[in-house]
Amino acid sequence: MIEREERLGGILKQCIHDGFGLLHFGERLSGPEYVERFIREFHELKIECELQTFVTRLDPWNKTVWNLYSGNGTAFCESFGADAGKALCDSG
Repeated sequence: MIEREERLGGILKQCIHDGFGLLHFGERLSGPEYVERFIREFHELKIECELQTFVTRLDPWNKTVWNLYSGNGTAFCESFGADAGKALCDSG
C-alpha cells in the first residue's frame, strides 16, 4: 500500500459527522472512527505500507513502479512479477 500522507485515513479523517459504518459495521461512526476500524484491520493483516510516499511513473507492460519517493528522502523502484524485487533508483 502506498499512502502519500503521514498516516493512513484519507479524507475521512476530516469528516467528523456521523453516519459512516451503518452498512459495514452496523453502527453510526464519525469519519475518524470509521477509518480507524479499517486501519486496525489493515494492521492485523500485516499489509506492508509506505507512508509519505508517492509514485511518479508506472510501467504497466513490465509491471514496474518507478520513482517512488518516500518521506524519508529515499527514492526507489519496485518490480511486481517474475523478477519481483526492490532496488534503489538512480536519483541523478
